[in-house]
Amino acid sequence: MVSPNLARFLSDLTLGFSDGLTVPFALTAGLSSLGRSETVIYAGLAELCAGCISMGIGGYLAARDASCGTNSAVRRSSESGEEAGILLERPSEESLEEDDEEKDRTFDENTELGRYLQPLGLPESDIAAIFEAIETQPGGLPRVAKRIASIQTSNEVETYLITGANRGIGRGFVTFLLQRPSTTVVAAVRDPSHTTSQSLSSLAAAKGSKLVIVKIDSAIDSDPAAAISALQTEHNIAALDAVVANAGIAADVTPAAKLDTDLTLDHFRINAIAPMHLAGAAFPLLSKSANPVFVAISSVAGSIELQEKLVGVLGDMSPYGASKAALAWFVRRLHFEEPWLTSFTFQPGLVETEMGDRLARKVGMDLSNLGAISVETSVESMVAVLDGATREIGGTFRKYDGSVLPW
Repeated sequence: MVSPNLARFLSDLTLGFSDGLTVPFALTAGLSSLGRSETVIYAGLAELCAGCISMGIGGYLAARDASCGTNSAVRRSSESGEEAGILLERPSEESLEEDDEEKDRTFDENTELGRYLQPLGLPESDIAAIFEAIETQPGGLPRVAKRIASIQTSNEVETYLITGANRGIGRGFVTFLLQRPSTTVVAAVRDPSHTTSQSLSSLAAAKGSKLVIVKIDSAIDSDPAAAISALQTEHNIAALDAVVANAGIAADVTPAAKLDTDLTLDHFRINAIAPMHLAGAAFPLLSKSANPVFVAISSVAGSIELQEKLVGVLGDMSPYGASKAALAWFVRRLHFEEPWLTSFTFQPGLVETEMGDRLARKVGMDLSNLGAISVETSVESMVAVLDGATREIGGTFRKYDGSVLPW
C-alpha cells in the first residue's frame, strides 16, 4: 500500500512537471518552424533545461517559504495556545486558570513592544502598567505593535498637518506629535515670521522626526493650495496621514438677534469655509496615505441639539456657535462625499488656552472655576482617538476622549 506522503509527493511531482514544462515544450514546438533539425534539437533541449532549472528554483523557494511560515505559526501557536494561520489543537491541560491564559495571550501580543521596553530595565510591574495603559486607547496594542514593526522594517514616517499651530491646542498637537519617532509635523501658521511661530523650531523632536513650518492664513482662500504645493516641491512630502483643521476665531459673542453681519461672515469664513478649502487642497497628499484622516476642531457650542441646555450655561454664543454648526455640516457631508477619507469633528473640551479664557470672560465666566483641562490632556486624548480612527467613526462629532456628541 502506498503511503499518503508518497502519494502526495507523486501527485505534486506530476502536477509540477506538467505545469513547469508546458511553456518550454510549447516553445520547443515553435522552433520546429525553423526547419533545421540541428537547431530545433539543441534549442529545444536548452529550453527544457531552462524550464527544469527555473521550476526547481521556484519550487525550492516556495517550499522554503512555506516551511518557514509553518514553523513560525507552530511556534507561535505552541507559545500562546492560539490558532495562528493553521488549525491546531489547544493544550489538553484544562486545569489552567483563566488569568494564566490571559497572561499568556497578552505577552504574546506584547512581544514586539516588549522588545523595546525590556532593555530599559524597567520593573515588570511598570511594563505591565504600560501595556495596560496602551490597551485602553483606541487601536490598543495591535496598532502600536504594527507601527513599531512597520517603522523597524520600512522606516515609515507618519506625516501630520496642523493649522493654527503656533499657540493653544495647535501648538499642543505639534509638541506632542514631535515627541514620536519617525514623525513629520507640518505646522501651518498665519505668520511664519511671528515669534510664536519661530519658537516652534525649538521644540524637542524624537529620533527621525522633524518640523516643517508653512504659511496658511485661513482668511486667504489660496493659502492652503500654496502650502500643499510647497510641501511637495520644497520639502519632498509625498503624503499626509492626517490633517487637523484647528485654526479658528471667537472674536465676539452676541445674542442671535443682534448679529453684526461683517463679524458673522468673518466667523463663517474662518471657522467653516477655510477648513473645506484646506481639505480640498490636501486631497492629493491625503490620498497617498493608507489611512487618511481629516479632522476639524469644533466646539460643543455648535451642537444644535444641546442649545437648550447651553443657553443657560454658556450665555451668548453667536456667531461663534453658528459657524461651528456650519463646520459640522460640511465635515459630515465630506464624510459621505469622500468615502476614501475618514472625516469627523472634535470637541477638544474646555481647555486652558488664551482663546478659551477670553471667550469665557466675555460670557462672564472664569475657566479656573469651570473644570477646564490642560492642553496636554486634551491633545493626548485626541491623538489617541486619531491613532485608531477608521471610517466607522467618520461623519460623527466626537469629544476629545472619543465619546460621541450629538449634532
